Amino acid sequence: MNSIEAVILEELRDEKWDTLGLSEVRRAGEAFIKLVDGHVLCYEGTEERIECGIGFLLNKRLAGNVDEFFSINERVAGIILKVNKRYHVVQVYAPASTPDDEKVEKFFEDVENAMKGKKTQFTFVTGNFNAKVGQKKAGETAVANFGISNRNDRGDTLVQFAERNQLKIMNSFFQKKENRKWRWKGPSGITKNDIDFILTNRSDIVKDVTVLNREDVGSDHRIVRCQIGLNLKVERNKLVRNIRQNLCQLKEKSEEYNLEVQNRYSQLADIEKTEDMNDNFTKILTEASLSVAGKVRKNTPRKPSEETKDLPRKRRNMTIRTARNKIDAAEVGKTINKKKCEDIRKFNMTKIEETKKRWKLEINQENDWHRKKSDVQPKKLKW
Repeated sequence: MNSIEAVILEELRDEKWDTLGLSEVRRAGEAFIKLVDGHVLCYEGTEERIECGIGFLLNKRLAGNVDEFFSINERVAGIILKVNKRYHVVQVYAPASTPDDEKVEKFFEDVENAMKGKKTQFTFVTGNFNAKVGQKKAGETAVANFGISNRNDRGDTLVQFAERNQLKIMNSFFQKKENRKWRWKGPSGITKNDIDFILTNRSDIVKDVTVLNREDVGSDHRIVRCQIGLNLKVERNKLVRNIRQNLCQLKEKSEEYNLEVQNRYSQLADIEKTEDMNDNFTKILTEASLSVAGKVRKNTPRKPSEETKDLPRKRRNMTIRTARNKIDAAEVGKTINKKKCEDIRKFNMTKIEETKKRWKLEINQENDWHRKKSDVQPKKLKW
């Protein structure tokens, strides 16, 4: 294990971490290495000279969840992690301040290329952008209210990149104390700026972005930590959510459905991975069915009904001054309870009838299939 990895792991020993993006790893070539303690190091460097370089350090808990590691060059690399969903993390190391605009434009083109062509649910772009974003400007959605210092030209380019790709610069979304705002310190020790950023297309899952100011890894940059949180139950329900297709209508328009599937199937020609092919094929069948036949509309009554919802409003608007008013209010309360029971019973009975009809339809379809199958079988000859 290289000394720098040992220092980083020693500093992170008391911290909870899963994936660590590395900028300027200063190693030649490309490698995917399993370290002695079970953690995984993957990186991309140059063959000619040991400088720049980009990579990831993965906790041993995620060693078996790496779906793909790829690199564009020694400044842009990415990794696909498959946990409950697929996470796409792109690590970058932007060129230092330079008047060469073409070099900067080429860098952001490489980052966009690393983001494209990967089917994932969550995308993160992290690393050293050598840019100062500063404060939010009017009309911007990628930047929030807690940026620091003033924006420079490279910061404008970064914000435009984020806006163009529907990304949020999460460093500016969380208010921090002064000693937790800066990520980089100049050689003089006086200049302090925020040039390391975390961008994502799913700001709703990010719980916090901060710096680890106690860890010393021998760099002029401080470690930036992004904490995410997922409701696994909700995400799992999204994966298994069933769209009720109109099977009766689909049966009547079978020829149109077959033609729609054939037209959409041609889109799979350029897909190489079996998993992506399967996901897209399932999606094509569902989309073709919905396009031709639509989906079954729910006609079930609401629980409770609108009439029952009006009763509590009526009771709230009643003026209770006399004994007779109290009796009337009590009667309305009894009516509310009675109506609730009736609505629940009606709702449940409607559900039962829908289920019976759906089962009957499926049984009829199965019987039709068996009948057609028996019709095409050759008849036995009598000798």
